[in-house]
Amino acid sequence: MTDIPFEATANLLQGKGRGTVAVAALPGEIVLDSTVANFMNLIGGALLLSNVRLVFAPLDVADVTKVFTWGISFLGGPDIAAKLVTDVVDSASRPQVLGNLSGARAGTNASVMHPPTLIATGPHGAEFTFGVLYSQLTPSISSRNNDERDRFVNSINSATRG
Repeated sequence: MTDIPFEATANLLQGKGRGTVAVAALPGEIVLDSTVANFMNLIGGALLLSNVRLVFAPLDVADVTKVFTWGISFLGGPDIAAKLVTDVVDSASRPQVLGNLSGARAGTNASVMHPPTLIATGPHGAEFTFGVLYSQLTPSISSRNNDERDRFVNSINSATRG
């Protein structure tokens, strides 16, 4: 059994883990706008629009993963279960970068099951779908989320035209 993750637990109790993973800025890059978002309905974070690219910066869930995988081991779960959790979270916790953005459009509207979606168009017509929220605490179905999505779509389209 692994040692109790005291530091990770203390970090969570202190409210850490609500921020996003760090994304290094490129030379001359300026963030123009940002919004609360999710990617692939797996993990929340922030969608950052800069003068160079669109970046999804996921929430930093490293401490949550440490505590959760320790709990699996503590309860006698198989090692493969803890490894699977770690592998899935690691792959979902990497920033997603979309350069050469050509625009964005509204996708689905807010519902009980999911926030409204924004569809960004990247190189060669590839499309990337993000859920957009007014704030981290706004329920998915709130119409404020649709308004925030529309505002951010306009920001992307303004930036790509200019």
